[in-house]
Amino acid sequence: EVAFAYHGWSAVSRYMIEPAAVMIAVAGGGIGWLLSDSRTSTVLRWAGPVVALGLIVWLAPDARSRVRNMRGLIEDSRHSAKMIDRLRTVIAQEGGPDVIKACGQPVSLLGFQSTVAYYTKLNVGNVGFRPGKSIGRGNQIVLFKPHDNGWQVRLYNLPASLKAQCSQLKTDSEFG
Repeated sequence: EVAFAYHGWSAVSRYMIEPAAVMIAVAGGGIGWLLSDSRTSTVLRWAGPVVALGLIVWLAPDARSRVRNMRGLIEDSRHSAKMIDRLRTVIAQEGGPDVIKACGQPVSLLGFQSTVAYYTKLNVGNVGFRPGKSIGRGNQIVLFKPHDNGWQVRLYNLPASLKAQCSQLKTDSEFG
């Protein structure tokens, strides 16, 4: 990948991390070896730590920014994990995937389709992702709508024969 990038061809960045780390380690070892050599002048020996300190000062703002971004990503991941756990809980409370499928096609917003498919034991293609169109067409659906780190479950276009059997599905998860 390094050779591809060097010659101007496309190089996939995720494959560049390891070669870059090896190059940094080799360069650091070479510089350390050069500075520790007794034949190196005193000025050059002092220049190494001064340059290293300068790099640390120069890169500190970027490091702080990356730490802030990473903390935000971690917080977002915690919220996503909480939502996914609450979806699992609400599906279990409603009698499981078989009860949901008996009452209608599971539908959620795009982005949550695969999660709903996993917990309802369906293929992703069998879970709807356009609630408005499904409701407008008169499709019998069970809508899993994300709301405030939780889920609202709503039934639409349910025939009268299934209303009593599926009334328990109007359960919401915890929020917040």
